[in-house]
Amino acid sequence: MCANGTVISEWSYVPLDHEDPPVFISTWLEKVDDPGWKTYMKANKNIPFYAAIVYLLLIFGLKGFMKTRPAFELRKPLVVWNWTLAIFSMIGFYRMGQELGHNRFNATTVINYFVHSIVYPYFALRAMKIRVPRRLAMALTSLQLVQMLIGMLVNIYSIYVVSVQQEFCARDSYTIKWSIGVYSSFVILFADFLINRYFPKNKSKRL
Repeated sequence: MCANGTVISEWSYVPLDHEDPPVFISTWLEKVDDPGWKTYMKANKNIPFYAAIVYLLLIFGLKGFMKTRPAFELRKPLVVWNWTLAIFSMIGFYRMGQELGHNRFNATTVINYFVHSIVYPYFALRAMKIRVPRRLAMALTSLQLVQMLIGMLVNIYSIYVVSVQQEFCARDSYTIKWSIGVYSSFVILFADFLINRYFPKNKSKRL
């Protein structure tokens, strides 16, 4: 949170002013060595880049490998996968939403959980060959676009606080700049999908 040096979050790199008594109590499953992982990731910032390279190599490599082979029937695993993510997102939204109402921290995480708790059930229903109204599908895509716009604006505000107002912000400027790039790319992606899918120039292309 960027707010005159006052931060209420267990995820920050800076000393915190915790709520007393705490409103958000972690369960046994949510308790991790948070400072340890922060220190490790700060010392190994290139790990995400290496992981992304491996991911891209696997995706395009497997695509080429399967080009001359029959496709797998993955409808059932897809249904299970999407319902699993849907339930996970619902639980995450319930847990993190409690904290958001008190300190407004992790707002983008809560929004992401909320959107995914709606989007993944939609994907699961489609995988089950259950037809969903077109307006609902368009509303979900619009919701995802709004999510990315909010994320981008939050990061732009963070840059404004650090660079223009020169106030304290519990975020590293390095990560803020990368986040702006990521959210900007998502805004372009979802806006392009929304326009081409639901407002094509050639009306015959509408599904």
